[in-house]
Amino acid sequence: MKIVAVLGSPRNGGSSDTLAEAFLREAEQLGAQIERFRLSKLNYRGCLGCGRCKTDSQECIQRDDLTPVLQAVRQCDALLVASPVYFLDVSSQTKGFIDRCYSFCEPHIVGSPSRSKLPKGKSIVFVVTQGADAESFADLPQRYRFVFDMIGFAPVHVIRGCGLGFKKDAVARREDLLKESRETARKVIQNMKPLEK
Repeated sequence: MKIVAVLGSPRNGGSSDTLAEAFLREAEQLGAQIERFRLSKLNYRGCLGCGRCKTDSQECIQRDDLTPVLQAVRQCDALLVASPVYFLDVSSQTKGFIDRCYSFCEPHIVGSPSRSKLPKGKSIVFVVTQGADAESFADLPQRYRFVFDMIGFAPVHVIRGCGLGFKKDAVARREDLLKESRETARKVIQNMKPLEK
């Protein structure tokens, strides 16, 4: 059981990191192998919109620090993506990664029953944290549920921390959110099945 964690916050040890680590530590204790990637430490570009991944290549043709991350995502059983909300959306680092995941989509993704090149059975955990209350940016998890499903991840588990303010240790005082992360890890591990080829 391999879980790839893509950490999209430029602040080490912030709210999204803390919730992600609660999940990952629990998953590790249950026998999962964890591979972590901190996007802020990598040098990469967003999607070029060149379309080569839909014509003469099965993968993104760009070669940069995101290349091994995308390869790891292709091979993992489950993916965790963690990001704070920055300026109404996920962090720019996270959005750049998600845009490059377009390379996992088949050429005809609209109206097609098979939209993804990825093996079926990969689940995803989307950890998103914000200083604002739950009513703010409430559409964000639903939008990314749709995106992750299109890329080929199902089911999509969302762990959303709201009203956290801007202090780094805010999540450490939210046992309800930490418990939700640990419970989600148990659920993901229990439901993990061999990937379809």
